[in-house]
Amino acid sequence: ELISVFSGFALLFGIFMIFERIMAPDECLFYASNEPLMLVSVMLTAASAIMVAVFFSLKKEKSSVPRWFCVVVLGLLLFWAISVYCSVTSVTYVTDDKIIAHKPSNPLGTEYSYEDVMRIEAGFGTKNIAIAHYERKGNFRYIISIGNKEISLSDISSINGDTYELIEEFDKKLVENGVEKIIGSTNSERSMLDQEYIDRYLR
Repeated sequence: ELISVFSGFALLFGIFMIFERIMAPDECLFYASNEPLMLVSVMLTAASAIMVAVFFSLKKEKSSVPRWFCVVVLGLLLFWAISVYCSVTSVTYVTDDKIIAHKPSNPLGTEYSYEDVMRIEAGFGTKNIAIAHYERKGNFRYIISIGNKEISLSDISSINGDTYELIEEFDKKLVENGVEKIIGSTNSERSMLDQEYIDRYLR
């Protein structure tokens, strides 16, 4: 069963890597994934791998596997496939002049320019318990608003480059374009970041 779980995680990681390379534009600076959906995918991967391992184990020992068990395994695999699809299509990519937001109902993504951004909210999480990492107390929170849509760029990844410098440069360009920036320092004392980075994020 342990081997099955590791194999499941390897498959999941491989899928994420493949879709990252397929969907990321050539000039991509950084990207942000949907953390809660990623967590659901990881949990369902572990559960599905265990159930599949049990299924084949029963298949070896018996001539038939209970029908209800087959239904459970198929249901888990279906939910796993849906969660993986939602995870890989819930990503926002940022280039030198564009923001490309993907979602499950629009996997090709919607393209925005920096000028479309109306507001920036920079601060720290305020909740003791939250699924999203950036909502927890002391964790960095960076949200941009485009129309009535909010996009979190709180926890970003980069194919190349320093994420701290990239988000700082991105923020600087938006502010220079006249985008309103709302800064909140509440719970900054609970952050694990060095004071240098806290000051840079909040200026």
